[in-house]
Amino acid sequence: MSDLETRKRMLVAESEVYRELLKLQIHNLRIDGIRARKRFKIFRIFSPLLMMSLPMAGSLFKAKRRRFTWKRIGALAFVAWRFYQKVGAVLGGFAARSRHQATAAEEYLEKRI
Repeated sequence: MSDLETRKRMLVAESEVYRELLKLQIHNLRIDGIRARKRFKIFRIFSPLLMMSLPMAGSLFKAKRRRFTWKRIGALAFVAWRFYQKVGAVLGGFAARSRHQATAAEEYLEKRI
């Protein structure tokens, strides 16, 4: 009977270890999810700009071949420069702020270590 009792205790201890391991893995998945959201946040910022610029890019590479004249290239450069003036400063501010902020998960890990 003592052999059966010791095996039972070992199984209970092993299941407790696996339960704690599962809790840690779930916690790690939550932290990874927070990091992934933070990394891909930049795509949410740039997606409207990408959607707005796709028609412009499409008009440049249409099926019928047009010759690129200096007048057309100059007009395109001027439009791009004006667009950068209006949008570039705003996006640069977002990118600079997002680099220096730590997520809650990273702060938590720094405190624990």
